[in-house]
Amino acid sequence: MSKLTIPLGLATAREIPVDVDISISELKPEGAADVPITAVTVSGTLTEFEDGYVFKGWVTGEYETTCDRCLEELRQAFRHEALWVFVEDELPVAPASDGNGREMDLSPEELDAPPMASYSGGEIDLTAQAWEEVALSVPVKFLCSVDCAGLCPGCGANLNHEACRCSKHEAVAEEKSQGGLKDLARLFPDLKPGNSEE
Repeated sequence: MSKLTIPLGLATAREIPVDVDISISELKPEGAADVPITAVTVSGTLTEFEDGYVFKGWVTGEYETTCDRCLEELRQAFRHEALWVFVEDELPVAPASDGNGREMDLSPEELDAPPMASYSGGEIDLTAQAWEEVALSVPVKFLCSVDCAGLCPGCGANLNHEACRCSKHEAVAEEKSQGGLKDLARLFPDLKPGNSEE
């Protein structure tokens, strides 16, 4: 049983507080890609309503990885709001199609509605929803700061802390500014600006 499995029979009120620390190894399903997180905290309230339960709260933790520009180690906290709806013994499907492959129009209320999951057996497992929240919110790129200068492509110096020490940096910058067309121009030396025939 997961730490995020909430027994409903023990609840004495319509609201069940949730505050669970769980390791990423317990949270991650088999075969899923690794994420640079060791543990997360799921906190909030599971509230009963007419058709089921709704969880409203937060998934928090800390990324432990390296900056994609300068390769320095970084620790970056995250905090994502969670809103999950659970309906007993059934999984409602949004009417995205009419059964013949044609999309149906959805109202703004339907488009903004939180996704639903089913539960049974007098307990609700928040594990799948918590993992999905973590997996979908991992940044495409990790940066130690938004203005990280990265590494010099010539000498490898960390430009956040020191100036470039190599003599190649000006040539590299010039080559970058000209892009891939520099080599193309060498293949056609006769095609220079001003040599076009009218």
